[in-house]
Amino acid sequence: MDKEKNESGFSFSYSAGRQIEIDRIVSKYTDNKEDKFQQMKKLDDSVESLGTAIAIVYAIVSVLVFGAGMSFSLAMNQMVLGIVVGITGVVMLFFIAPVRRFVVKKRREKIAPKILELAEEISNLPG
Repeated sequence: MDKEKNESGFSFSYSAGRQIEIDRIVSKYTDNKEDKFQQMKKLDDSVESLGTAIAIVYAIVSVLVFGAGMSFSLAMNQMVLGIVVGITGVVMLFFIAPVRRFVVKKRREKIAPKILELAEEISNLPG
């Protein structure tokens, strides 16, 4: 904390950390409107995160199908059914990346007009 004192006895102190904390508290009580860039970034991030989330759920289902096939084969002595279900689970695992790409592609197509509109507004802003 820097302290400066002039001839009249006035003292001034400034702390960047303190100012950041003040700004953080004030932002809780003010109407926070995101700027266009932040909106565009959030939209883009949502595309990727949705694709990843769906791919993770698909992967979990695929592993469960594979595990069910193993259970049929090993615990229930249903070898043919277990092999068929297990192979189905393995094949499903090969499609995790294509499923993610498909979801991301479809989501990008859906939000492309909004992203392009925001980009146009940003590039036309003065300054």
